[in-house]
Amino acid sequence: MMTENADKKREQIHLLCMDEMVPKDHLLRIIDKAIDWTFIYDLVKDKYSHDTGRPSMDPVTLIKIPLIQYLYGIKSMRQTVKEIEVNVAYRWFLGLDMTDKVPHFSTFGKNYTRRFKDTDLFEQIFAHILEECYKFKLVDPTEIFVDATHVKARANSRKMQKRIAKEEALFYEDMLKTEINKDRQEHHKKPLKDKDDNNHPPLSGGGTSNEKTIKSSSTDPESGWFRKGEHKHVFAYAVETACDKNGWILGYTVSPGNLHDSRTFKGLYDKIKNIGIKTLVADAGYKTPAIAKLLIDDGVTPLFPYKRPMTKEGFFKKYEYAYDEYYDCYICPNNQVLKYSTTNRDGYREYKSCGNVCENCSYLSQCTESKNHVKLITRHIWENYMEQCEDVRHSLGMKKLYEQSPEMQLSGKRQLRHVKCTHHKGYLMEDLSMIKSGFYEISFCKSGDFLFRIGQKRHFITNGDILVIPPDIPHYFTSSDLVANYYDFITVWLEKSYISNLKSQLPALKESVFNIDTPHLLHTTNKLCNFEEEFETFYREYASYGELSETYACGASTCLLVKVINYALKYSNEFIEIESDQTNQIVRYLDQHFLKEIGVEDLARTFHMSKSSLNKFFQKQLNTTCHQYILKKRLALAVSLIRQDVPLKTVAVQSGFGDYSSFFRAFKKMYHISPTECQADNEKLKKIKH
Repeated sequence: MMTENADKKREQIHLLCMDEMVPKDHLLRIIDKAIDWTFIYDLVKDKYSHDTGRPSMDPVTLIKIPLIQYLYGIKSMRQTVKEIEVNVAYRWFLGLDMTDKVPHFSTFGKNYTRRFKDTDLFEQIFAHILEECYKFKLVDPTEIFVDATHVKARANSRKMQKRIAKEEALFYEDMLKTEINKDRQEHHKKPLKDKDDNNHPPLSGGGTSNEKTIKSSSTDPESGWFRKGEHKHVFAYAVETACDKNGWILGYTVSPGNLHDSRTFKGLYDKIKNIGIKTLVADAGYKTPAIAKLLIDDGVTPLFPYKRPMTKEGFFKKYEYAYDEYYDCYICPNNQVLKYSTTNRDGYREYKSCGNVCENCSYLSQCTESKNHVKLITRHIWENYMEQCEDVRHSLGMKKLYEQSPEMQLSGKRQLRHVKCTHHKGYLMEDLSMIKSGFYEISFCKSGDFLFRIGQKRHFITNGDILVIPPDIPHYFTSSDLVANYYDFITVWLEKSYISNLKSQLPALKESVFNIDTPHLLHTTNKLCNFEEEFETFYREYASYGELSETYACGASTCLLVKVINYALKYSNEFIEIESDQTNQIVRYLDQHFLKEIGVEDLARTFHMSKSSLNKFFQKQLNTTCHQYILKKRLALAVSLIRQDVPLKTVAVQSGFGDYSSFFRAFKKMYHISPTECQADNEKLKKIKH
């Protein structure tokens, strides 16, 4: 029956409790229950008069308003106030009834610029809530992620002026100056004299308090001139934050936008260094000898990414010159020595080659463009700390840890955590790369006939087939002359932990394929279930998910998963278990051919694997990489040859190294002793273990 005149309800009067109108699971209700807001009164009591003036706005309400704005992504304070006027949950959270007047949107701004100006009120609130999180063990300070972002200042770029400013000294300058002079004395050099500030420029990246010309905003002088993108320059602030792996912000600093991350790091680190940090993860902007030394000396493990060498194209990279710590010299790719020359004001030791020798070298065009044919290499006096950082970077598990950093999570296209979907089609001219992931894979073959391979076994796949592959099972699609080699399939990737949670919630999954650790093949010959349409719809919607993509994708993938399971349980005769076999052929092959020039790509191609899959195989089976396995075999042979008093250059050739410099670098990195020192001291040679 159709209802008319429903608008009569608009004028009805009801007696309702405001608390009953807010859902029990509402976010604001959860927050209000978790936090006792009364502590704010003690923080602001000295900012208010007790017996003079008009009654003020409740300070707790004043603090809660910008919290609502942040939680719900409201663009402005003006719009936030408008939302509060009509939203019952917002009024309940602020302690306002339906008839109370909402404060004017300018109230918060005026209190911020007047009453709370030059105070650390908000930091105190921040610290109090963080302490509560510590009490409930929600914060894990052992692994800290540090990064900086630039926020545009509200300053007109046209209203700028140039002024003379003092450049602040670096936090490590005094310590560096002491160690420079100590290093020079050890090399029989005179200590450096103090610089004449009128005649010498500051050190690289800073130095003594020298004057320099900077661009300053007349409207916001505390901001800094920052380059944004390719060409655009704006006044901005650099906001540097430190957070744990759960996303809790443990400290922050705000600096002018023209300061480099390495200069502002010390201020942030001083705030968080006593909270129990074990590992600190940061991007390449923080990868400096001073920061590496600071962290390692404090017992903190620094994790920095790979930083590409800035060498001119076509020239040897710095790492191709081997450093001999025992003799304090560098060895070039042509086995010539670069001797110590001096230690400069920036803390770098300079090593130079002999120009007369290098003049006739066949590698001169790849080495230097110096007019006197002298190659110069610099090495920081704290370079050993940078080498320790590289050792940390190559340690197992560190790459995965770095991928958890905000920089990696926010870079590129947005990625879903639990669910992914891909669509591949084309003609299979050669074998596809080996796949081995931590996800469950459900692949549907739309069309085509091709071979699917697990280990040494191949299986024929055709239209309508569904492949179910558990995590960590290496597999790939291969070409053959027996089939058409056209492929068109859609794959849904489901995270391992997501499936584990589903198994505890859905009884149907207890009898499903996901309790089995082996791959399965499902022939969907029954026309009553159109899986092609199901998979196509999921992929189409996956590509257009909005802000709530994770929730929607999980729900949609679960529905698809249950349909596949129900079909498999109903037609068990079409559900085939695929046997997989792991082989040690790769290891046996390397044991027989490690002296030959074996490239990782060639080896991967030989065993029908991708380069990354091959390295993952070695990490899982042997707890190392393919390159490291070959290197250890060669160095073990080299040690045995040295014990037989074989000349070092002969050892380098017979143990599979192309030249002596490559052998020297590998030997020094593996055993922390040079081969020349090892050959000269039999006791040290005996201590080497493989």
